[in-house]
Amino acid sequence: MGYHYGITIKEYRESRNLTQAELAEIWPRSGGEIGVSPDYVSLIETGKKHITDLRTLRRLCAILNIPCWKVGLSEYDPFGVSDTRGISMYNEALNTAEGLIKRIWWMRRTAPLPYVQEAIEDLNRHFAYLQENIPAPLRLEERFQILYAQSLRLNAVAAVEVQQYDKALNNFEQMYSIAKKLDHPATLAMSLLGNGT
Repeated sequence: MGYHYGITIKEYRESRNLTQAELAEIWPRSGGEIGVSPDYVSLIETGKKHITDLRTLRRLCAILNIPCWKVGLSEYDPFGVSDTRGISMYNEALNTAEGLIKRIWWMRRTAPLPYVQEAIEDLNRHFAYLQENIPAPLRLEERFQILYAQSLRLNAVAAVEVQQYDKALNNFEQMYSIAKKLDHPATLAMSLLGNGT
């Protein structure tokens, strides 16, 4: 018999020093209940039974800290049931955005404008992907909104540098709208300063 995800489940169960009986006690079930028989765990690990409910498989991956790709699932959870792994990826995406923003501001001082514009386009693609692929509640969180407002500011400043004043004003107005909703003083000040300029 070839590979089946029961092999991976067994590997990660053993790496956590859990017996089949201990895993059976915390095994998630499709109805939201918890617990199965040790025999069921054994059947899964030997490939004689398969988990057909993807939510159960995702929850099991979270319990055993199995990367979803190891059982054929993407890290993105279309059902919105990802727990810490999904939040971890979301936070990592925001960390990436924050790092890009910092580097682009630094680049503005040292790099030719075309390189800066290219980096801004990378940042724009990053936010476009996030806005399309993460749930709305996460897009409304303060950190996401502040970072998005900072990306709008970068776009506005770059537009001013190439004399696209309407585009710059539009970006600063969007930034102001976000800052006003969040009631975030620093973002409000930067957007008002940009609008005034």
